[in-house]
Amino acid sequence: MYAITMKRGILLAAFGSGSSQGESTLRRFDAQVRKAFPDVSVRWAFTSMLMRERLASERKKSDSVHKALKKMAFEKFTHVAVQPVHVIPGLEYGDIVSDADELRAGQKANITLAAADRMYAARVASLAPVAVQAVSLAGDSGSVTVETMLDLEGDMTGLRPGSSATVKIFTDHRKNAVVVPYEAVCQRGEQEYVFTLKNGRAVQNPVTTGYLLERVIEVRSGLEGGETVILSPSDELENGAKLEVQP
Repeated sequence: MYAITMKRGILLAAFGSGSSQGESTLRRFDAQVRKAFPDVSVRWAFTSMLMRERLASERKKSDSVHKALKKMAFEKFTHVAVQPVHVIPGLEYGDIVSDADELRAGQKANITLAAADRMYAARVASLAPVAVQAVSLAGDSGSVTVETMLDLEGDMTGLRPGSSATVKIFTDHRKNAVVVPYEAVCQRGEQEYVFTLKNGRAVQNPVTTGYLLERVIEVRSGLEGGETVILSPSDELENGAKLEVQP
């Protein structure tokens, strides 16, 4: 049996301060946190690139949230509480929170391999507790990244370790959505169509599609649901064409 030693930490994330009064406020806040949690290591991170560059010019060390967390992981912290201390939640704070809040454990996902035209079904198993936003050296905000673990479902034939893939996580849920096999959707010009069978003739229905799942695609407009659709219609098939249905 192995004993696991917990190493806990608190990361205080602030925009940063360019005034002596603001710095004094942060120091007092730091003292209060350390007093309340005397056995927990307390670290700071600044979300403003401008503030970090200013501190660097004064030969004062400072980290972004991403860099601070990487350091704490390297130091083998087992539990880290990240506490924002922004007085006003600005754009950079709001963007990270809104993007991260859309993701939930249990959401469906599709995995598409770059080297093969094949899609695999999966579900979100777990999410990292912190969303990380890339920031360029010029201070421009980049994409928000949330480390995510997926559980694969169904047939996994063809998957290889190290393969490059694209993952799509479905953060929206639609009840009573109309879906058809993706082979039923064809495109002519800029418009997508689904051919249905009615009274022995082909009916060309202009549609607006939505989410692409593992084997079906959502039709947001153009079909009511319950129609008999024609799979892989030929380019020569026209609206009103007489069809013979074979059993």
